[in-house]
Amino acid sequence: MIICMRLKVHLLSSANQYTYVPLGSSVVLRCYSVKPLQVEDLKVKWRRTDTKALVHLYQDGESQPEKQHEDYHDRAHFFTDQIQHGNFSLRLDDLRAEDKGEYTCKVYSQENCVFSTQITLEVKVSSAPLVFPLGSSVVLPCYCDKHLPSKDLKLEWRKDATLVHLYQDRESRPEEQHKDYHDRAHFFTDQIQHGNFSLHLDNLRAEDEGKYTCKVYSKRRSVFSTNANLEPKLLDSFLRLHLSLVVCPNVIMFFAFVFWGVSEGSVNETVCCCALYFLRPLLILWAAPYINEFTGKIKTWILKYSYVAEYVVLSIIVYSALFSTAWQKLLNFAVFDRVVIIVLFIIVFLCCFCKIIYLLVTEIGKKKGRIIEIFGLVADMISEILPTLQFILLFYTFGSAGAGFIIIIILPVFMMMTNDRWFYRCGRVGCSLSVRRTVMMIFTLVMNAVMIGFYIMTLEKTTDPIGWGCVLLFLQILWTVMKFTDPYYYFSLSQGFHRFVPVYVFGSVGFILLTSTALITELILKTVNGDRTVGDLRFIVFPVECFFAVSVLISGFFESKITNCLQSCQKTEETQESIPLKTEDQEETRPDSVLSQT
Repeated sequence: MIICMRLKVHLLSSANQYTYVPLGSSVVLRCYSVKPLQVEDLKVKWRRTDTKALVHLYQDGESQPEKQHEDYHDRAHFFTDQIQHGNFSLRLDDLRAEDKGEYTCKVYSQENCVFSTQITLEVKVSSAPLVFPLGSSVVLPCYCDKHLPSKDLKLEWRKDATLVHLYQDRESRPEEQHKDYHDRAHFFTDQIQHGNFSLHLDNLRAEDEGKYTCKVYSKRRSVFSTNANLEPKLLDSFLRLHLSLVVCPNVIMFFAFVFWGVSEGSVNETVCCCALYFLRPLLILWAAPYINEFTGKIKTWILKYSYVAEYVVLSIIVYSALFSTAWQKLLNFAVFDRVVIIVLFIIVFLCCFCKIIYLLVTEIGKKKGRIIEIFGLVADMISEILPTLQFILLFYTFGSAGAGFIIIIILPVFMMMTNDRWFYRCGRVGCSLSVRRTVMMIFTLVMNAVMIGFYIMTLEKTTDPIGWGCVLLFLQILWTVMKFTDPYYYFSLSQGFHRFVPVYVFGSVGFILLTSTALITELILKTVNGDRTVGDLRFIVFPVECFFAVSVLISGFFESKITNCLQSCQKTEETQESIPLKTEDQEETRPDSVLSQT
């Protein structure tokens, strides 16, 4: 006695189900036999259970496409070379709405049914918005699984009340279209009989954004309708143009400083400036007004990790160069001071590497768990002490006897003033969050500036230490940006804050113009006079970059106030421009008698 086994499988397009099967793609209807079967006299039939239509047939050692139902010609295929191994699965290409239904696979050996599988295929259309670049083409999907007679069939696509395209009397009616869609909106006319009522829209424009409705009528009655949301985005070439404007000038300045370092500049000056120019496009992208035009992982990485990556990598490069400078002076220090400096450098490098490892493990490796969270907590705790370690390193490496007083007395006082607890308790006495956040940011920036000021005061008037002070001031500013954009921080700034074009233009264009002018001026004066005007270009490059980073941070904190101020200024300008025009019109319309009296 032979028993036919049955297995029911659901293949659904919903994201919450087992398999997502989008329309127009391919799907494999699986059918396997666990026991070996003789290939001789083997027959495999795939049928629609509901309509009994023959989807495909394998017989006499080969596929029999001529016996297929016409709807499955060139769409249904066996894995012929796998049938001898018990794989009787069917691949169905160009999936249509009418393919929805139940399928049965039956395997016969010597005219006896030895195996059977039943599969239910359900096709659904996703309701997610369609995001496409401007200037490209998009297909607005509309499928109906009902069989509708082509006679008296009417199909229309509308955007709000605007008629995008019309199908009636078995043909498209482009003369009925709105003029904005002439030669841009098209039907798949040969697919309408199969229930494919999708619309092909070419040369996508910004004004095409919105909700589109597809309605199908049969005998003047509405039988089917669906909606599609379209979100045009910037053309990829436009984004690439912006990226080139961000990257190319900085790459050029990178090589300019390489040549400057070879010919005239110092090693530390060249290393720091080249590292900044190589990494600063990350900060510019984070501050770009078009950041929301990016999608997926690229947008996430730019918003969350671009400036973090710049901070960590720049810190490693800067501390490596600083350690090289300090190593040359270690012989002049006492044994205790040598040990302290070496230990501090080791801690700083460990801080940076811990942050890098945590980001790589969680974001690229997608690893999670208790150990990873503990490691992340330790990395965050260590990064909190980096600003303190930076100042201690500077004072130990380049400072004088007054450095001990600053490290022991002044630094703890400033650290206490910027403690989160004080500002959290200020909320109990009526201070708003915006006020506390502003005060916290001011205290943090002032602390950094004052510490750098104390550091410079304790130095002998030498060029290299002050240049290092400018570099580490920028690292402090980047650390401040990281702190105020950390979602776990009490005064956290939203990553989705409005980016202002003037700030972005200053960072991408103004910075390059200022620093390139300074470099050219130095080169000319060095050639003519034989001496440099600015002892170290880090005096110009890093303070200007600090100003840019602080401007981005301030624009995020005071987004609403800056927007209101710009709007009021714009209204004032428009009012002032309209006043003279009105006066001239009045003069022209005044009678001649009045003008003569005047």
